[in-house]
Amino acid sequence: GMYEQIRALTGDEEGSGFNMPILREIEIPLPPLEEQEQIVAELEGYRKLIEGARQVLANYKPTIKIDPKWPKVKLGEVAEVIAGQSPEGKYYNEIGNGTPFYQGKTEFGEMYIGEPKIWTTQITKLAEPGDILMSVRAPVGPVNLTMQGICIGRGLAAIREKKIHQMFLFYNLKSMQDKIKGSGGAVFDSISKAQIEEIEIPLPPLESQRQIVAEIEAERALVEGNRELIARFEQKLQAKLAEIWGEETIDSNRADPKTGDKHG
Repeated sequence: GMYEQIRALTGDEEGSGFNMPILREIEIPLPPLEEQEQIVAELEGYRKLIEGARQVLANYKPTIKIDPKWPKVKLGEVAEVIAGQSPEGKYYNEIGNGTPFYQGKTEFGEMYIGEPKIWTTQITKLAEPGDILMSVRAPVGPVNLTMQGICIGRGLAAIREKKIHQMFLFYNLKSMQDKIKGSGGAVFDSISKAQIEEIEIPLPPLESQRQIVAEIEAERALVEGNRELIARFEQKLQAKLAEIWGEETIDSNRADPKTGDKHG
């Protein structure tokens, strides 16, 4: 209805396809011009804030300032790499029976792997809670963390620290993603366990590793706060629109079944 059309005007891709006769029929509230300008400014302010917060989320990448004095080591020297292997299809199910099974990066999130869609009653290769998962088939290089024990298929490898701070390793791999997938045009279709073990990682003292991780975590908390900001200002935007149209909320016309009172 009317509500969606307004949302269309505020940047949401809804309410398209109205023709002239319908538009002529619509009754719109018409406050004095000065008030209209105030309302527009308020809505525009919310929209800019939301847009800015979205930009922060889209553009933030954890970066590690590499000190040239730090020694470089091969990943295989400081971590164990477990190549995934897929169980036979007959062991799969979608009803939560057995161990969560992930074939590749389909369920990857920003940092943590998402909910499983498949489980397996036969385990081939196991990633433990806290392991780094790397996508080893196109696209090669993206990393995530798993917070539970999972079975990994051929599209993934698990990386487990031995002599390095796990999150320091994670953020390093995350910032090296483009390099790992093969820059300069030669993009790899897949990467082997041996190739992952050859990846060079800077290795500052453990205390420095911890400090770098703490700084990145602090930054990330600030960046994540933008999600909250977006939700909050989208709510304010909706509330303002509802107020303009004289609705308390979208459902304000529904009467309470118990009391018969209308409320939103």
